Amino acid sequence: MYNWAFCDGRLLKTRQESGLFALLGPIFGGNMTDNFALPKLPNIPNPKNPNDRPIRYIICVRGRFPF
Repeated sequence: MYNWAFCDGRLLKTRQESGLFALLGPIFGGNMTDNFALPKLPNIPNPKNPNDRPIRYIICVRGRFPF
């Protein structure tokens, strides 16, 4: 896995991503003990070129967290 993930609602393991779970908790889904969900944010059409790939939201899953 990269240091980031797409905000597509996927489930992550609580034990593997404990830092991110501490920030998000079960707000976006999951069972709060084994897993939790990332937010599910829709893709945005590219305003400069609607035929190009859409803009997608990402979230940091590893590294320094802002304080």
